[in-house]
Amino acid sequence: PRLAGQVVRNLYAELGGDDSALTLGSEYPVAGGKMHTVRRDRELLMLVLPQDPVTVYSSPGDLGINGQSGHGRRIDLDSGATTPLAWQKDPNTGNILLIEPRPCSVPTLLIVDA
Repeated sequence: PRLAGQVVRNLYAELGGDDSALTLGSEYPVAGGKMHTVRRDRELLMLVLPQDPVTVYSSPGDLGINGQSGHGRRIDLDSGATTPLAWQKDPNTGNILLIEPRPCSVPTLLIVDA
């Protein structure tokens, strides 16, 4: 129950003050959990919901990002801690590759500038 409350609180802190439209993407299985994608203006949000600790190295396919590289942030939805991230696009698959993958043991929001 405490984790659920923290996740809702931290998701609202990130998404609640922005009146941009959110477009629901898809749900993807990842080793040890699942990932949901959402688009917002010029951002792609990837919500990682681990059942077991999981390290996300890339997006689960070509998600329509136009740029070849960029920045974003990783938000631990338990603690609310935010860390920067950098990414590049795989020229062969279109996947977003995270430059420094980090393990996710709690729900985590990855936001990349699209």
